[in-house]
Amino acid sequence: MDLLNNNIRNDGVISIFQTFTSNSSFTALNLGGCQFSTEGVKSICEALTSNCPLRTLNLSNNKIGA
Repeated sequence: MDLLNNNIRNDGVISIFQTFTSNSSFTALNLGGCQFSTEGVKSICEALTSNCPLRTLNLSNNKIGA
């Protein structure tokens, strides 16, 4: 799934990953330039520790660590 440069922010990332782990067969996700921060990354990390099928994840050009 390619969501490059969409202004989804933290709330959007959190929503995506709440459903992603239970309902997804996606193996690649592009979240580059989506305007989220460390809060969004925390939800991603939680999802990745579960049974998440992702193999490729792009988080470039976000506000991580800011």
